[in-house]
Amino acid sequence: MPETKKCPDCGTRNQITNIFCPTCGYCFVAEPEKPREPSPLQSKKGEHRLFKAVTVSVIIVLGLITGLASYLISREIERSRMVLVETGIIWKCSECGKTYKERVATMEVPKTESGDYAVETVEGECYACKYGPEVGRYEELLESLSWPDTPLSSRVEMEPAAAEFIGEHPELFPARDAGLIRDIALEEDPRRLERDFKEFAGKPVHITGNVVASETLRAGDGTEMTYLRLLPVKDQREPGVEFLIVYTGVSGLLEGDVADCYLLPVDRVNYQPADGNVSAVLCIAMFMSGGLPPP
Repeated sequence: MPETKKCPDCGTRNQITNIFCPTCGYCFVAEPEKPREPSPLQSKKGEHRLFKAVTVSVIIVLGLITGLASYLISREIERSRMVLVETGIIWKCSECGKTYKERVATMEVPKTESGDYAVETVEGECYACKYGPEVGRYEELLESLSWPDTPLSSRVEMEPAAAEFIGEHPELFPARDAGLIRDIALEEDPRRLERDFKEFAGKPVHITGNVVASETLRAGDGTEMTYLRLLPVKDQREPGVEFLIVYTGVSGLLEGDVADCYLLPVDRVNYQPADGNVSAVLCIAMFMSGGLPPP
C-alpha cells in the first residue's frame, strides 16, 4: 500500500507527494515568514533619532564656523591696532660728529603703546678720535658685520684693550711677516681663550686650525676684507671652539686649508650659522699663512 499523509484541515488521506490537498486545497509546504513591519510608533522614533542627530551635527558645524570666523575677525581687528616702530640707540661722536654705532630694531607694538618707543641719540667718542684712525677703520669694519644678512649678523663690541693695542701698533695690522709678532704672541689652549676671553682680549695669540669657511666682503667704505671661520687644532685634534677672523684685504686662504694665524682677540660673539647657534672668539688677523694639508 503506497505511503500517504493526512490533511490536517479536512482529514483526507493524500499521497505523500501531494503539495495541495485535492479536497480542501490545504498546502502541505510551509510558507516563509514575512518580515515584521515596524509599527508606526517605532518608525516615528527612528525618524526622530535621525533628525536629532542631524540637528546636533549641524549645530556643531555652525558653531565651529562661527568660532573660526570670530577668531579671524578679532585677529584682523587686533592687527589693525598694531604699528611698526623703531627703538634703540644711535651713538654719535662728540668730537667729529660721526655716527659710529647703531643698535636699532624694528618691532610691532599696539598703536596705543607706540609713543613708548623711540630711537635715542647719545653722544660718545668714536674709536678713531680716541685711539687713532687705524682703530676707527677697524671699528667700522666690525660694525659692518653687525648688519643683517652678513655672515656674522651679530652685535660686535671691540674690547677697549684691543683698541688700545691696535692704536699702539698700527704697523702690525696687517704685519709684513710673522717674525714681527712671534715673540709677543701667546701660545694658549683655544678653549681658554674662549672661556676666559676678558683675560686675553687685546693680546696677540698664535692659533693653527682648519678653515671651514672663507668669504670676501666689502665694508661700507668700500674696503675689501676676508672673513674666515676657523676651527683651531690643538695636539692634532679640534678642541670644539670656533674663531671668526677678519683680515683687511683678500686672503689666499680657502675652505679646506690649514691656516697658521697670529690674531688679536677683540670680542666674544654669539651668532647663528647654518649648523646652529655658536659662541665664538672674534679676532682681527695680524698675519696668516697656510694652504692645503699634505696628502
